[in-house]
Amino acid sequence: MMAAVAHELPVRRPQLVDALLEQIEERRRQVYAAQANGVQPAGFRSLKDDLRGLREELARVVSR
Repeated sequence: MMAAVAHELPVRRPQLVDALLEQIEERRRQVYAAQANGVQPAGFRSLKDDLRGLREELARVVSR
């Protein structure tokens, strides 16, 4: 059973990395759009927090 789990990890990791990269790109676009539309920094703080969290999660996944 353990061999099956170990075999799945390399396949799942690229999928997880791809999903995280897509989410990061979407949040980044949202931040830039907010800035371009004149939203004050406090108005997109949660987007930046989400972006930071996604980047940290990506770093954790890649470092495994």
